[in-house]
Amino acid sequence: MITITYSENGIANADSKSLEIAKEILKKGEDYMTSTDSLIYAFRVLIKRGDISKNDIEFKYNGEKVVGEGRETPVGFADNLDNLLDELLDLKHHNIQSPGFD
Repeated sequence: MITITYSENGIANADSKSLEIAKEILKKGEDYMTSTDSLIYAFRVLIKRGDISKNDIEFKYNGEKVVGEGRETPVGFADNLDNLLDELLDLKHHNIQSPGFD
């Protein structure tokens, strides 16, 4: 199992390379700390594609294991992009939730 930690002190990755970086992290099988929302989304995509089981990856934030999916995750856990898109698309007004890990 690998652990991906989301932290403002983590490595900042280029959004355009997030999927490529996520695949490389999986290939190496090493734990990783990132400050980039899009890398968390890339792992979600890989889980959805079946490239990795959600049982083989663990996410951490503020020293705690992240349990839950989508909006059930802790406030501040890779939600910057969600919050920007919510405002841009007015999703909260329409009571629409963004996709989670499944």
